Amino acid sequence: MNTAKEIVERLISLSDEEKIAQAKYFGIKGGIVLGITSPQIKSIAKEIKINHPLALELWQEEYYEARMIATLIADKNKITREQMD
Repeated sequence: MNTAKEIVERLISLSDEEKIAQAKYFGIKGGIVLGITSPQIKSIAKEIKINHPLALELWQEEYYEARMIATLIADKNKITREQMD
């Protein structure tokens, strides 16, 4: 998994309809929700490690979980104030 496309494809393959319904129930918003658990998201981010350029690409994706991975793999020293808003 070296590209945003590969990561998104993996996320889509892990999609879970039951968890999507749970996410909607709990009010999770921010794009298309795939119903992937936090432990799964953290595991994927751990495989990728810190990769700021990839984080910026993932942040542009329409999938909630891709954006969550972006927050975990971004280089905290390179995030700008504008990006934080």
